[in-house]
Amino acid sequence: MKKINQPVWLKIANKIRQDIEAGIYRSNTKLPSLNNLAKQFEVNRNTARQALLYLQNISLISVEQGRGTYVLDKPTCVNVSDNHIFSSDMVDFTEYDEKIVSSELIIPDVKSKNIISLREEEKIWRIKSLILSDQDTVALYSCEIQSNMLTYFKGTNVLTPMVLEEAARNSGSLFRPLPTTVSAGLPEYEFKHILNLKHTIPLLMVESNYVQAPEIGGDGSVVLSFKRYFVSNRVNIKFETSHVLPMIATA
Repeated sequence: MKKINQPVWLKIANKIRQDIEAGIYRSNTKLPSLNNLAKQFEVNRNTARQALLYLQNISLISVEQGRGTYVLDKPTCVNVSDNHIFSSDMVDFTEYDEKIVSSELIIPDVKSKNIISLREEEKIWRIKSLILSDQDTVALYSCEIQSNMLTYFKGTNVLTPMVLEEAARNSGSLFRPLPTTVSAGLPEYEFKHILNLKHTIPLLMVESNYVQAPEIGGDGSVVLSFKRYFVSNRVNIKFETSHVLPMIATA
């Protein structure tokens, strides 16, 4: 099998991430400037910026205009219990069974300029993973394997890294995206090459790290509502929405 080299920006991001996890950069401390990072790793500013974007997408850092880049605390999760008491305290997941319940809604027959006028049920949504135990249910929204990612449009179809992975598997392609690569969103040139695309529109999906208005259904299912922001630097799309999903539907 042909080996595809890891993008330079992802190598840089992984190195910074290792430094954060090792305690070299602690929570609320400032990272080196973009220029200094570019010099440190001997790359241009755009490559360094792409590495920071990835770290921002997986909720490790915060880029603040005029202040710099800061390391974030570990994302907190909402503890959904039967009595509807919600806690933002960190939960020890070592005693839980994790169940991946990811899913996609595909935007049907719509051009990028019309996305903002879509009805609620037509918009893209994604669930990360569900942590289950006998006592409570915890929804995770900062799961690395499927964290915020780039979604690409080809005509009226929405192509995600998950769709790409399936297409590569079905076509016998030599390319097999790794989870960390998928979570960052694939570089545009790889998307174009693998699926033979001539034009793509990257759409950055940024979501909150908490569940809004979680409810326990009468059948024991968990109904989650959360916000999603869509931002594109090419087509100027930005709106806020929420979705309610009975978790039992994806079990």
